[in-house]
Amino acid sequence: MSEPVGWRENMASAFSYPTINRFFTFALWSTPPLLGSVASFVWHGGALWCVKEIAAGRKSFATTRAFRITSILLLFYGLMLVVSFLANSPSLETAPRLLPAATPLLFPFSYSIWAICDRDRIAHAISIASCIACLGAFSLAIVEFFVWQTRPEGGAGNSLVFAVVTGAAACACLGSLVTLHRRYNRVVNAIIAFAATCGFGAVVLSESRSLWVACLLAILGLVLPYVRLLPRIPLKFTIGAIALLAALGTLSIEPVSQRFGALAENFHALEVDENYDTSLGLRVALFDIGMQKVAGAPLLGSGIQNTRDIIAAEMWAQYELDRGFTHFHNGFLTAAVEAGTFGATALLLLLLFVGIAGMKTLWVHGEGPRALGGAILVSMFCIYALGGSFNMILGQDLYDTMFMIMLISGCILAFPEPKSVPDASKS
Repeated sequence: MSEPVGWRENMASAFSYPTINRFFTFALWSTPPLLGSVASFVWHGGALWCVKEIAAGRKSFATTRAFRITSILLLFYGLMLVVSFLANSPSLETAPRLLPAATPLLFPFSYSIWAICDRDRIAHAISIASCIACLGAFSLAIVEFFVWQTRPEGGAGNSLVFAVVTGAAACACLGSLVTLHRRYNRVVNAIIAFAATCGFGAVVLSESRSLWVACLLAILGLVLPYVRLLPRIPLKFTIGAIALLAALGTLSIEPVSQRFGALAENFHALEVDENYDTSLGLRVALFDIGMQKVAGAPLLGSGIQNTRDIIAAEMWAQYELDRGFTHFHNGFLTAAVEAGTFGATALLLLLLFVGIAGMKTLWVHGEGPRALGGAILVSMFCIYALGGSFNMILGQDLYDTMFMIMLISGCILAFPEPKSVPDASKS
């Protein structure tokens, strides 16, 4: 009689939320650079399941302060998108453009179920998955950049999106290296360091200048708390780190020189010839158009459904350029146009909370899952708040999904539930 009971217990353990969430975490961190929107389908599908579980009363919302703050700000941003849509000539034809608002509205449900986890195993899953993502992304980037001679897009289908999701994985690798190195042997730590270097190398090859700056700042943010430990680093590790940095620097010469050379040419064309039909000129034009729209409708914005039409019309009217864009190449400006200044402020406050709380957690805890959570949040701030100031923050399916992956993973590690499953290392 005891054998069937043990079999049932094993099955129940295999399909318990801590086990499911470990594999869920692994899937979400390993796939974005390689399989693109597959990660989006996985997260949104999981989020809808979480809605069902909480609506049925089988599970309840999380209770941490971090959950309440992030949920309130994201829900407010999502609701402001809906309000702005309704206030600006809504129609059935433009209703599908409101779909991005669903992602922030699903956040509390996904967070609450994902938080039912073993934090130590979640941290391990992130470490391994981000290594796979970085190594795969680098392999794709090498082929696309050197063989096909195109800007690498990987599975993301867009070079900028590829840079964002790969940069997130590379930062997670680096975060794992500095916060979990005592839990792994030298071989595993060497693999993580190599994978992080490959990830940042793929970002360099993507030729996304804003992500270069964001990743550089993220690296500084993650390494700075450990500067005092530099004298204790073994000589072999120091030599290996120098070799990896030298390889990354060599790899960066061609794309960096090309992109900054193009930036100088764009600046000259804009200043001397008043030519807006360049990468820099178009961004300046988009910024001017966006600021005009915010000034015209500061509270409720112009509606997410009208962004493309506004840009296309104003580009032609003001600059005689037949160009179309889905956003204003500034995440906060896009949020202000689509959700009003209140919505944009909520998004800004969310990212400020993420950056400050993440850095505080990283400095206070130093090592372990909580420190890794802080590292992920610091990286998220650099990638989305700083990098997003030159591109976008939310509004594209893979962008939004990576935003949620970093926010939820970082928060459940950095700010654990009082009744969450204890770390395996402490059990």
